[in-house]
Amino acid sequence: MLKFIYLNNDEEIELSQPLAVDLLELADKYLLVDLREKCMKYLLKNLEMSKVTAYLEISERLGLNEMEESLLDFTLKNLEKIEGNWEEYKLPEAFLWRIIFKLRKSTGINVGNRQPLTDSA
Repeated sequence: MLKFIYLNNDEEIELSQPLAVDLLELADKYLLVDLREKCMKYLLKNLEMSKVTAYLEISERLGLNEMEESLLDFTLKNLEKIEGNWEEYKLPEAFLWRIIFKLRKSTGINVGNRQPLTDSA
């Protein structure tokens, strides 16, 4: 973090996943917006399904809505990879409901009974 501050954000910081997580939390605490953005972008660029739940917890704790949306989109793109292995990823129930809602919205299909959604009541 000191390197980032003293180099005036101009130099690239060599990040790793654990370092990016730690710096993300520190950057949020000390209001270092540029560093927070760099760490968040690094984590999302190198994202794997096995990290979604941990990153989701961090993004919720820090109020990083943009990161949460990126995690949701990433999970939606990887549904086929995790189908049948939901328990392994320990995705929170609220997050799973957001996935279902987004699927319904984007496809117009009621995921529960596979009937098209209609506007009539």
